[in-house]
Amino acid sequence: MTEVVIQDLTKRYGAAAAVDSISLSISEGEFVSLLGPSGCGKSTTLRLVAGFDQADAGKILFDGQDVSPLPPERRDIGMVFQSYALFPHMTVAQNLAFGLQMRKAPRAVIEERVARALDLVRLDGKADRYPRELSGGQQQRVALARALVIEPRILLLDEPLANLDAKLRDEMRLFIGELQRRVGITTIYVTHDQAEAMNMSDQVVVMFKGRIEQRGSPRDIYERPNGLEVATFIGQANFLSATVTVDTGRLMAQTALGTRPLPPESDASPGQVLSVLVRPEALTLTDSAAPGAVSGVVELAQYNGAFTEYRIRLADQETVCVQTPGPARHSRGVGVGLRLAMDPLWPIGSDA
Repeated sequence: MTEVVIQDLTKRYGAAAAVDSISLSISEGEFVSLLGPSGCGKSTTLRLVAGFDQADAGKILFDGQDVSPLPPERRDIGMVFQSYALFPHMTVAQNLAFGLQMRKAPRAVIEERVARALDLVRLDGKADRYPRELSGGQQQRVALARALVIEPRILLLDEPLANLDAKLRDEMRLFIGELQRRVGITTIYVTHDQAEAMNMSDQVVVMFKGRIEQRGSPRDIYERPNGLEVATFIGQANFLSATVTVDTGRLMAQTALGTRPLPPESDASPGQVLSVLVRPEALTLTDSAAPGAVSGVVELAQYNGAFTEYRIRLADQETVCVQTPGPARHSRGVGVGLRLAMDPLWPIGSDA
């Protein structure tokens, strides 16, 4: 297992900085996702780590060794591409053996490692198949096996599930996560899909415009985003205006849905007006006359299979998103009540 350290890494294309002086440390065996919209610099960062592109400034260290001057073949990395990049004229076994042959590994070693890799990705019965004879998910597993068969120090994956349908994406997401935990290899995974990053990663690195906006555990990123841009990119989000008050020495946020505590680390001041984050699952729908409920009117009810998403207009004209399990129980124009969970409200920024 290998520690990866990126120091002040920069890559420019003309006057534009695709990667703008980013620094990042990845521990041995850690699964880290680079998450962000198209053009944010995540794939460029991965290509710099792989050695396919050369940085204009900064360093990339593997276990303290600066690999920045080294070509890709001397960095000892395994790479999985979005397009799989399998050789169509080679069988599965031949695709896996290719990298070992280029490294002049003995035939017995090649056969043993290929068999082990196929077993690892549950394709031991497909060795003689050609890529065209495999499903998309099977081809992606071959690409994973080919990256792992050389026993690299680091595994790099660039949008590996983008070409799969929704069901296969879910299956492969679980498979890759389990495989990485079994192998224990340091992994950097690039995606624009928040569900992939949140479900698979030890740490998520959110990038915008070539810079790292926030790094943290999936829970930290979701529950404690460091700004409006991260909060809106990760999941559904409501932002309520709140006035800071004090109750028995604790800072509170007074909103249209009730008063709740602010987190202990908040540096807000009494009387300050803030925006606070309220995730849809923190809201519960009930009867409009229920004790303690805040009245609202359904503007939209959209059934999505596992849940129904509502848009509710409050008396002060603020609109909130609520998600409830199962089919819709309230139709457009109906009055409902809302209750806000008792959890602390995370401040996003000042409204002043």
